[in-house]
Amino acid sequence: MAAKYCDPTHRQDVADFFTECMARAPGGTRMLAQVLESVDLCIAFKAAQATSVESFLASPHP
Repeated sequence: MAAKYCDPTHRQDVADFFTECMARAPGGTRMLAQVLESVDLCIAFKAAQATSVESFLASPHP
């Protein structure tokens, strides 16, 4: 569920909330790392595409 976040604030919230409890679960540390990586990739993709999306939306369309 947390992998759907795509901003640094929520990413930090997820890390803060789940780090301790996931460390006690079998495979939890790896699972949390994968979720945080997914959020990081989304943040990077969003940042890389922001300018072109803004440009497209600002241009007139028929």
